[in-house]
Amino acid sequence: MRSSGNSRWIRISKLLLVLAASSCGDGSNVVGPRAVQVAFTVQPADEAAGIQLTPAVEVTLQDASGFRVFDATSPVTLALGSNPGGGSLSGTLTVRAAGGVAKFDDLSIDAVAGGYTLTASTPTAGSATSESFDIGPGAPSDLVFSSNPSDVTAGEIIS
Repeated sequence: MRSSGNSRWIRISKLLLVLAASSCGDGSNVVGPRAVQVAFTVQPADEAAGIQLTPAVEVTLQDASGFRVFDATSPVTLALGSNPGGGSLSGTLTVRAAGGVAKFDDLSIDAVAGGYTLTASTPTAGSATSESFDIGPGAPSDLVFSSNPSDVTAGEIIS
């Protein structure tokens, strides 16, 4: 292994070692890297209250070097970290990772505020906190009169 600090060389060396060991044909099991940490690889973005967060939030299970563990299938649970608006997080809050990634595609928060964060946790790889994001007011859905106008003659001011 080179000591030049080139991470691509190290990654390729690890891959070649795993491929060589797995192709031995002797029936032995090759144990790959173990997920020891989680990271938000698609961060939550600003959105309106009650609207689905887009793009979908993704959490990746990683080895100690920060590389995705492709065979990791642990469940990942999301919760509100910082909750400045007292909102509720809705959607599927626990997703089993596939290919080392848990994708949350139906999340929303119902209260307007700036500075929300999410926390992701797994039983085996710890937890992580997302970057801060804001939830703004949604578009109005109805026009409502708070009181009915009075009857007037044309040209008079309605009171």
